[in-house]
Amino acid sequence: MDTESADKGTLTLTDPKSAETNLFELTQKVHEIVTEANLPKFVSYSAFCVLPIKAAAAIISLNQYVNGDDDSESDELFLAETGRVKFYINPDPSATDAYVGLTSKSMSKCAAVFSPYVSNVVEATDANTGEQTYHIYNRFAISASPLHNRADNPLLFKFTIA
Repeated sequence: MDTESADKGTLTLTDPKSAETNLFELTQKVHEIVTEANLPKFVSYSAFCVLPIKAAAAIISLNQYVNGDDDSESDELFLAETGRVKFYINPDPSATDAYVGLTSKSMSKCAAVFSPYVSNVVEATDANTGEQTYHIYNRFAISASPLHNRADNPLLFKFTIA
């Protein structure tokens, strides 16, 4: 996602110790990006945002105010949904960039496409017991939408959080 994302600069948090201020500044930046992505022509106001784990603390600590108690999402990296944007954690502790992408039920409006490959089932024999074991290997890729163009028609964005 890093190489395919249109760069939206740096967000410098005014008070890194204030969860309320951080929540406001992060969600405002994300919604500004989503709105700007829809200015030339409407695509979708639904989006996702992948936040660095350090910046996610504001949403985690104030999750009751941003629908964080909603258990409908089973993904462990899901934080909350606010303003049609689903927020997720990037588990990489060294990450400083946040990623924002448009999404929709229509694949033609999505910034990223999940591409599963065929699963491989490998049979093996345990050397100690002689029992048959089976291992399932799943491979997938996440690729940018063919309609995404960083210069003319961006659907995927990033910004650095300082």
